Amino acid sequence: KAPEQFCSVTQGSLDPENLSVLKVVEKMERVVAELLGTPYVKLFFLEHHDHHAKKHRGHHAPTTTQNRLWYVEDEIDSVTFRNVSVKKFMSTDSGIAGEVVTEGDHVLIADTGRHELYNDLHDLKTHGMGMVAAPVVSPFTSSAIGVIQVGERTEKLFDKDSSHPSPEERRAQQEALDSVMDMAAQVAITFETFQIVEAERLVLEHERSIAIQDNKKILMRLFTRWRLEREAE
Repeated sequence: KAPEQFCSVTQGSLDPENLSVLKVVEKMERVVAELLGTPYVKLFFLEHHDHHAKKHRGHHAPTTTQNRLWYVEDEIDSVTFRNVSVKKFMSTDSGIAGEVVTEGDHVLIADTGRHELYNDLHDLKTHGMGMVAAPVVSPFTSSAIGVIQVGERTEKLFDKDSSHPSPEERRAQQEALDSVMDMAAQVAITFETFQIVEAERLVLEHERSIAIQDNKKILMRLFTRWRLEREAE
């Protein structure tokens, strides 16, 4: 079911107003929430990522503006007083999202409020639920391009240092992790495919703009020649 749901994310008009990257991310969050049966899902993406990067587990990306994470958030427009989707930024050296995209590894947190890395300004607000966070890995470069955070029932999670978890607890935690990892893979494919299509669209728009300018020059030359010929008669 998941692939079909994600295929519908980018269907529709190619009008940038109707199919912007912000709308695509919002649609993916809704699809993931529906498939996993949770009201709390948040996606983060690197502002810029190296398309030739290798897996970087344990490799710390430089904390420059080119390595910021961004996510989508609703705000009230100060002029229209309507809800609008805006892009927010956070550093990769901050929060659980920053840790996951930098280390390229997943985390399972039973209580986000007590986690030392949790950033309540940017990380997913789970409203008392636990959290599963995993890297979104590009299918083309095998490098992390973002992070998925999902609110999960706390009974399915336990901290890594928990002593003697039961087989049922281990099984429930592994199932929760596997589900989120599956969603992360679908998100990566959808996002990267959209980026490719968007890049192609921008190239075509640029070529069309150049063609229109060239046509205008040709028409002006023809008109000038025609006017000169008429004046010479």
